[in-house]
Amino acid sequence: MGRKRERVLVLQVLYAMEIRRDYRLAVAEEVLRKRAPEDEVSRDFIFQVVQGVIAQREEIDRRIEESSEHWRLSRIAAVDGAVLRMAVYELLFSPDIPVQIILNEAVELAKVYGGEESASFANGVLDQVAAKVRGNRGEGETGQHSG
Repeated sequence: MGRKRERVLVLQVLYAMEIRRDYRLAVAEEVLRKRAPEDEVSRDFIFQVVQGVIAQREEIDRRIEESSEHWRLSRIAAVDGAVLRMAVYELLFSPDIPVQIILNEAVELAKVYGGEESASFANGVLDQVAAKVRGNRGEGETGQHSG
C-alpha cells in the first residue's frame, strides 16, 4: 500500500531543509506544525523517513551521486534531490516497502513537483540504486522506462 499523502509531506520537509541548507529535525517540526496528519501512524511514518534521511544523508547522497552519471547532488534541483533522498532512504532502509511502490511514487512526485526532465531523471537514478541495493528487478516490474 502506498503512502502518497505522507510522501508529499516528507518531500515538503526535505525540500525546505535543502533550500535552507539546514538538516535538523527542528526544520521538520516547523514545516509539519500545521500540516502533519492527525493519525499517529502517518505522523510516525513521516518522522521516521525524515529522521532516517537526516541520519543517513551521507550514505544516501553517495548512492545518488554514484548512480547519477556526471551529476553531483549540488547540481541537482532541490526538489529532485528531495525526491531522490526519500526514495533512496526507503530502498536502503525499508525492505518491507516493495521497490515498485517506492519507484512509482517517487516518479509521480517528480512529475508533479519537478521540472520537465525530473521524472525520467529520477527513474533512471532510482533504477540503478534499486538494482544495486535490492538486486536485479527487470524493467517490467515498475512499468517505468528511463529516457
